[in-house]
Amino acid sequence: MDRRFFVMIIAAVLLCGCTDGGRITEPDLQVYLDTQEVFTDEAVTFRFEGNADIISFWSGEAGNDYTWRTEDRVYQGTAGLSFGTGFMNGQQWKNQASASSDDKLVTLWWSDDFGGDYTAAGVAAAHWHDITGLFSFASTRVDDARNLATATPSGTVAISDFLPSGAKGPFWFAFRYHLKPVVETATDSRSRAVISGFTINLVNEALHVNESVVTNSTAGWTFVNTGYDTQDADYMPVASASYIYFNASTANTAERFSWAVSKAWTPSLSINLGCDYAVGIKSYSDSPMKGYTHTYTAPGDYDAVFECRNVSQDGQVLTAERHVTVHVSPRGGASIDTPDPKTW
Repeated sequence: MDRRFFVMIIAAVLLCGCTDGGRITEPDLQVYLDTQEVFTDEAVTFRFEGNADIISFWSGEAGNDYTWRTEDRVYQGTAGLSFGTGFMNGQQWKNQASASSDDKLVTLWWSDDFGGDYTAAGVAAAHWHDITGLFSFASTRVDDARNLATATPSGTVAISDFLPSGAKGPFWFAFRYHLKPVVETATDSRSRAVISGFTINLVNEALHVNESVVTNSTAGWTFVNTGYDTQDADYMPVASASYIYFNASTANTAERFSWAVSKAWTPSLSINLGCDYAVGIKSYSDSPMKGYTHTYTAPGDYDAVFECRNVSQDGQVLTAERHVTVHVSPRGGASIDTPDPKTW
């Protein structure tokens, strides 16, 4: 429905609509095109005969289509996961190159049965699926991985590449930081890791939709740490709105694990654009119009609709629609189907 309709109705009631001796009459507006050829990016004029108190226009294009005036446009999108990584200090960052996830410094996992028990026992009881190999991780060390400009992009991976087809969730994601026991500091000293910009984006390229549905700040990271002791008290892993910072003390030489586990995420891949709306082109206070001009940007067949309303002083409304089928071509000719006015 036209966003301006209710305002127009109020104004029309106050001013008194098209009446015949105080009796409301049906709009007598007739519409036709002044050309048999309509092209993209060229203005086309709809000629008017007669009048209506209020006129709203539907071009037939997406967002302004009379057919979708009462029904939401709902489309499906695809979700993609991405993040960045960086390593700093020590030598264990080199473990990231290992073929075995058991040896890597940082790995990424998902689960559909974690259940939200953020304890070592809860993490151990869940089934976790390793998806580290689908993403790119940092392959070198930087001076300060908290400088996110140095982060290595993971690339974007569609969640459909690793979640079961038809699975509805909820799901949990987790980054695992694994420090092996420090035996020789020259070769296996503690390295820190930063995971930045964790994002799940919902995308529909045809609709030009690309919106973040989960970010690092909304993922709800909770740390589950094992092997840490009082020596690590000032070096515990933390999460900010921008990144996860896996940290540990060099004084503690034991094997340590830190799981950064997200809150539950239930995928919703629907993109609801809402219903379509008309363009209000005439209110009661406007003078009668001789026509209206519109430009179509894409070829195709369009049902152009002029929604006409007359309003009486006591608030009665009579509505009529005038349909004109417009054939728009990128080049060459386009014909139109305009009904005999007597049949409207």
